[in-house]
Amino acid sequence: MKTVAPSPLSSRPWRGPFAALLLVLGPLVFTGACSEPPEEPTAPPPPAAVELKPIPEPDLSELDPLVADRLRQRRQWQEAVESADEVTTEQRAEAFGELGNLYQAYRLVDAAEAAYLDARSLAPDDYRWPFYLGHLYWGENRIEDAERAFEESLEQKPDHVAGHVRLGELLLDQNRPEEAEEQFERALGTAPETTAALFGLGQIAAGRGDAEEAVKDFRRVLEIDPGATEAHYPLALALRQLGRKDEAEAELARRGDGEVRLDDPLMRRLFELSDGYRQLQKQGGEAFEAKRYDDAIDAFAAAVAADPLAPVARRNLAAALLAKERYADAAEQLTVALKLAPGDLDETRRLAALELKIGDHQAAIPLLEEVVRREPGDTGSLLSLALALEETGRLDEALGTYRAVLAADPDRLAARLGEASALLRLGRTAEARQRLEAGLAASGGKSGELANALAQVLASAPEAEVRDGKKALELADGLFRARPDAEHAETLAMALAETGDYAAAARLQQGLVERAEQSGLKPLADYYRVDLELYRRQQPCREPWSRNLAAASGR
Repeated sequence: MKTVAPSPLSSRPWRGPFAALLLVLGPLVFTGACSEPPEEPTAPPPPAAVELKPIPEPDLSELDPLVADRLRQRRQWQEAVESADEVTTEQRAEAFGELGNLYQAYRLVDAAEAAYLDARSLAPDDYRWPFYLGHLYWGENRIEDAERAFEESLEQKPDHVAGHVRLGELLLDQNRPEEAEEQFERALGTAPETTAALFGLGQIAAGRGDAEEAVKDFRRVLEIDPGATEAHYPLALALRQLGRKDEAEAELARRGDGEVRLDDPLMRRLFELSDGYRQLQKQGGEAFEAKRYDDAIDAFAAAVAADPLAPVARRNLAAALLAKERYADAAEQLTVALKLAPGDLDETRRLAALELKIGDHQAAIPLLEEVVRREPGDTGSLLSLALALEETGRLDEALGTYRAVLAADPDRLAARLGEASALLRLGRTAEARQRLEAGLAASGGKSGELANALAQVLASAPEAEVRDGKKALELADGLFRARPDAEHAETLAMALAETGDYAAAARLQQGLVERAEQSGLKPLADYYRVDLELYRRQQPCREPWSRNLAAASGR
């Protein structure tokens, strides 16, 4: 969902005080600040004594010079208002709020917050300033502050539709559906055709399993706004849940990129100030194509700040963050994007892959479970799920999942190695050997990865009845002659030690240590050094699962 595109400036809700400032300050107000004729100001009462917070001077050095000049002019304008003689408290509040708007539009968060707090102090009954603070805090993930600010805004204006919708969306994002539902209902009580509120109710109904109610809500969204084609997808899911497959397929075919929109004049104001959400997206796209990823991040982040509920902006920001290898930040953006557009399988896969990349296997599991539940034939996601289950210690589940992959694709090497890994970690070493032997035989003896894994098990299994040093040496020697790399050297050293040639094993292992040190890979050198010390003491390795085998299985 996103706020509607900018409308004419005459839609601004602050005509009186703002226009009166034009007469007070005259030329200090820069061109284009207001397109309406000024109203005659009334004689101002003595200003109330209000303690204001100093507004920090933001760093403008990284901004476009024209934008920086505009910000400086607005700051000068606000300071002129503050120092003028005939200015009401309401007008002072307006000046601080206007400054906060521009700062917020360009993501100068600290300065915007201070300006809004001063505006709120001067005009405590004005709902706009806590509303803007709510958005500002939400964008900074200060959820409790955002909630309090939205609630304060609604205390000042209980019939503010956008306020109820935004608070409802924030509560829903925090998995508080009952409280969110109340806010959406209040919005609809004032404006029954608010599609964003109906869409939120549909999401809540779907989440609690009330598919009939969800269908009603999503259909109502599309009746009011046929262009909100993103609603066809959750509608299709709800219809499918009711067993109405033909209708579901028809809705799925109508799915598009048209977003559910909320008419939010206050946030539209920020679009105007920042030259519009679309322009920011365009700037980010051009920078990304030119591989100016820092610039792309700035542009897309500004788009997110302008509309925190636009999943496309968050996806674009995530792509730019990924290009800079800021994986955790990208995952955060994709997580929110997925919450904003639930049910998008491609988005779910992307987020799951990113969680795996940054090592958060626990977070990846529910995402992958959702994918394979809805697309059981997706063996790639099923394999990733098996890996995540294994890495979180859910070994029995991992083993079953690896075997499900093999049932669908018997030649899937990573699944075969993963199955062996899970068996070894479960202490079922003999079974791991048998499964590796079966896999190697099925490959006609041509799989070097399976041969290497089997050689390690034969050389270093804890159980004597599982080991076979002679066969391990035969496999390892053949692999090393064909490709004398570190992986095969490690396996050959294991086999040599198992057959009693500790001197040769130590020489090979020493070479691995030295090469790792020369490459600056101290952790790897330390890893190799553990087995080197064993061989020097004429002791074999008894740990059959190495890093190399794990790497071969796609880790």
